[in-house]
Amino acid sequence: MANEKAGITNREKAPFRYDIVGSFLRPASIKVARSARAEGRIDDAELKGVENEA
Repeated sequence: MANEKAGITNREKAPFRYDIVGSFLRPASIKVARSARAEGRIDDAELKGVENEA
């Protein structure tokens, strides 16, 4: 009874829909730049620049 007077309700489900996302997809520019870094075609500073632009 005290809960009803205070306006508190018990819910089993959230009043909104949600999805769990493990991680965000990386843009193609970052994938290409990371591959280039792994192959030694660009340095860390260039990779950082691409990541910051994305």
